[in-house]
Amino acid sequence: MNKRVMLLNDTSFENHHGCNIVIKNIKMNLKLQNIDLIYSVPIGKRWKNDSNFLKLLIDVDAIIINGEGTIHDDSEYAYSLLEIVNFTNKPCFLINTTYQNNTKSFSDLVSKFKKVYVRESLSKFELEKFGIESTIVPDMTLYYMDSNLIKSKQNTHTYITDSHDIKLSEKLFYFADNNNNNNNINFLPLISPYNKYYNIKGYIKRIKFRFLYKFGFLINKLIPLKYGYKRFQNVKTEDNLLV
Repeated sequence: MNKRVMLLNDTSFENHHGCNIVIKNIKMNLKLQNIDLIYSVPIGKRWKNDSNFLKLLIDVDAIIINGEGTIHDDSEYAYSLLEIVNFTNKPCFLINTTYQNNTKSFSDLVSKFKKVYVRESLSKFELEKFGIESTIVPDMTLYYMDSNLIKSKQNTHTYITDSHDIKLSEKLFYFADNNNNNNNINFLPLISPYNKYYNIKGYIKRIKFRFLYKFGFLINKLIPLKYGYKRFQNVKTEDNLLV
């Protein structure tokens, strides 16, 4: 009989190409190990307030936290994720983690996890200061690429992607836009179609995306759009992003 697990911090609800790839690869790896992922708690949603999670917790074999870009700087949300280890006697695993600038209250929780997997050596060294062993496994974004997506012809274009900082992303967007014709510089944002949401805010974003993606170019001719809206016109699929 397959083991059954649940995942906390499912970042695919961020509607971001990199996050989508990470979650796809986590699911792929679990399946290869004959492990059934029966439920995921979206990023930003507190497991303490998720009745489905709490109900299913009785019947699962383990809990996995996707630490992707989350466990740093004493984040209150990150701490709420780690608190699961004090709530259940089921083994807890912290994977795909960066660990930076956290106080002892965080390491006290992390030390109780069954296994900890980090993305790079700096996080490993940080945890070692608190006597916590971890294993380095590169970012799950890099785990798998379909060989059919790899082109034999070399691409000589330069691509600039976005940042979590919206103002910096705007600067990068306009730099690429102003240099595209002569220097083959293209802006390739990581934002993806808003297919997932778990609250009203996400639902509104989905409606906004659908509308702007369909009519964005027409609207921009009539009313110049700000970058925050223009970026919706540059959406690519994960496959297109990788090639």
